Amino acid sequence: MSDIGNASVFKEVDDDNNTGTPSWPEFMPAKNVNNNARALQGAIKRWYDRINASVTSSGSATGYTINYNIDPDEVYNGQRFLWIPHIDCGAGPVTLVISPFGEKDIVKVNNGVAAPLVAGDIQQGFPAEVVMDVANDRFVLMNPAGQGALVPNATESAYGTVRLASILQTFAALPASDTFAITVKTLTALWEVGAVLTPTGTAPNNTLTIPTGGLFHVAGTGWTITSVVFANPTASGREFKLVFNSAGGIIKDSGTLILPGTANITVKAGDVAIFVADGAAMRLFSYQSSGITTVTTDMVIKTANQTFPTLAWVDDAELFFTVKANLTYNFRAVIDFNSDSDGIDMGFTAPGISSMRIRSHAVVGAGATALIDIHTSAASTSTWLPAVLTEGILELNGWIIGGGSDSVFAMRWQQNNSGNPPTVFKNSYLTFAAR
Repeated sequence: MSDIGNASVFKEVDDDNNTGTPSWPEFMPAKNVNNNARALQGAIKRWYDRINASVTSSGSATGYTINYNIDPDEVYNGQRFLWIPHIDCGAGPVTLVISPFGEKDIVKVNNGVAAPLVAGDIQQGFPAEVVMDVANDRFVLMNPAGQGALVPNATESAYGTVRLASILQTFAALPASDTFAITVKTLTALWEVGAVLTPTGTAPNNTLTIPTGGLFHVAGTGWTITSVVFANPTASGREFKLVFNSAGGIIKDSGTLILPGTANITVKAGDVAIFVADGAAMRLFSYQSSGITTVTTDMVIKTANQTFPTLAWVDDAELFFTVKANLTYNFRAVIDFNSDSDGIDMGFTAPGISSMRIRSHAVVGAGATALIDIHTSAASTSTWLPAVLTEGILELNGWIIGGGSDSVFAMRWQQNNSGNPPTVFKNSYLTFAAR
C-alpha cells in the first residue's frame, strides 16, 4: 500500500507506472487487477483527506497532533497537510505530530527567513495548512492568520525604519536619523496641527520657520515674508498649510520663495496658503483668499445701425445694462459712428447712481482726436464731440457705482446741430462687469 507521494511507485510518465502497488505491468494477471485498482482508489482518498480539512487536531496550543484513519507511509518533501485546529496557537516554538512520525517544528516565512510562529498565527476553527520541508525536518505554515504580527529581520527592520523616517521627514520635517523611532506620535505628525507661528526678523525681510506638523496658523501684522525655512532638514516635496490669523501682512516673491506670476500677496484674515518644498526653494502651490471677489463680464452688441435725426436726446436702443444697487461696475464701449461733418453729441443716463467716472477717446480717419473726462454723480450727463469728428471710432472706459436701488445705465445720442443726423453703426459694443 503506497501513497501518491511515493515516487518509486507513482510516476509522471504513464508507461513508467509498472512496479510496486498499485501498478499496471504489461500482461499482469487478471486476478491482480482488482487489488491494484483498490490500492489506487485508497491512495487517492488518503491524498484527498490530507490536502483537505478532513480532520481536527488535538494536543495543546504549542503542540498539535493530527491522526488519520491510515497513517502516511512516510512524509515526502513538499507534501501538504490541511486540518481544522482545535485551539489557537500560542507563541512559538509550535510543533506538529503526524502519526507515526515524531514531533516537528512549525515555522513561517518572514522576509525570506524562517521564523517561529506568534500567538494567533493558527486560529481555532479556521483551516491551517503546512508543507513539509524535509531538508530542515520541519513544517512551513502557509498564510498565517496573524500575518500582521510579522517581525522584520534585522536587515528589513533597518531598511523599513530608514525609509519610513525619510517619508516622515519629507512631510513633517522630523529629525533625520538612521535610528529613527517609528511611533504613533511621529506618524500623526503627518497631519497634526502645529503651533501658532510669527515671522521673525525685520520687515521688509521676515522669515517664517516651519517646525514639525502639517497645518499652522500665522500671527502678527506688518511683516513681509521673503523666506520660509524648516526647523529640521527636510526632503524636497514636503507640503504644509498656513492659515493667516490677521490682515496686513505681505508674502513677497524672492529667490527662495516663489509665487505664481511673482506678484506679491497682501494677506487677509482667514486666507489659506499651501506651500511645497522644491529643492532649496519654497513654492506656493495654492492660495485661497477669504475675500475672493467673483467677477462676471457681460457684453451687449448693436445688431443694427441706429440714426438720431433730432436735436433731442435719444437713448441707444441696445447699448445699456442694469446697474444693481450698491455694486461697482467697470465698463468699456467701442462705438463706430458717422456724423457727416456736423458732429455728434454723446450722453449717458443712469438714474439713481452714486457716482461714475468716464474717459472717452474719439479718433477719426484723418487722425484728429478728442479726449473727454466725465466725473459726476448726476442722473444723466452729456458732452459734445467736435464737428471735425465726422466719423470714426469712439472708445470709452470708466466705472459706475450703483445707488440704493437698481437702475439702468444707457448711452444716448443726439444731433449736434440741425444738419445731417449722426448714425451709430451695428457691431458697436459695450462690456461691463460687476465686482
